[in-house]
Amino acid sequence: MSRPQSHIFAGLDLVAAEPEQPRRCPVPLCTEPMPQGKHALFCADCHFRLPYETTNRLFRLQLTCERAPDEATRQHLREQLHGYVQQAVRALRGGNP
Repeated sequence: MSRPQSHIFAGLDLVAAEPEQPRRCPVPLCTEPMPQGKHALFCADCHFRLPYETTNRLFRLQLTCERAPDEATRQHLREQLHGYVQQAVRALRGGNP
């Protein structure tokens, strides 16, 4: 017998999932906690040390990647995003974002 699902929970898996490992900020030696959202790329301290244009470009690219129509495009955009994140990490490590 299956449980009736409310329209609010339709499509959600209500089974307890394994606890995720806490994500780490990609900036070396950074010990600040990462926000829980899936769009967080840096901890709050590192995020606000970056220029607005950089974080805006990263978020736009991340959302474009999620909405890409096919897997090949998503893979290409993920590689680009990874490169831009590494560029931002280098800027933060250098002290002049």
